[in-house]
Amino acid sequence: MHLKPGRIPVVLAAASWVLMAWPLVVPAQDASEFPELLEPFAEPVVEPVATVVTTGGDPEICLSGVTILEIDGEEVSVDPSGFELPPGPHSMNGRVVIDTSRCPIVPGETHFPVPDLEAFFEADRVYHVGLDHSSPDTNDWRLVVWQVDGENVEEGQFGPVEERATPPEPAPDRQ
Repeated sequence: MHLKPGRIPVVLAAASWVLMAWPLVVPAQDASEFPELLEPFAEPVVEPVATVVTTGGDPEICLSGVTILEIDGEEVSVDPSGFELPPGPHSMNGRVVIDTSRCPIVPGETHFPVPDLEAFFEADRVYHVGLDHSSPDTNDWRLVVWQVDGENVEEGQFGPVEERATPPEPAPDRQ
């Protein structure tokens, strides 16, 4: 059927009128009988996570931010400023741009392999990760957790950990 501009077919107009004149009536039923209808309105399940911040650092003490490129042996593409991890033991490595204004390095070499950071990350905590390049010997450079929940981490307090199925003892009350 060919329509001329500005004209509505009578059949469509009548059908629209009929639908409006005869509304669909459905008897009321308990919604709990149809749980699949309620799923879109259910509260989302929020899994606990640890937050890893990889920017910042402290050039005064030769600590640089890092861009994480590998987590648990797998290449990843995460936000260069930070990301979230499920709680538990994880390993990570990445790329670092070093601020040499305070901690000069030997000219010439630009790529220094560093071992993976292996650490246990607890849920609902914020971990700051960076590269400690304070040693003149590049073999001593390490990725470290330098701050947890806004508190600086003492040297040796947090670093590589052995694989473990349970988290470390809870930290003292964080107020």
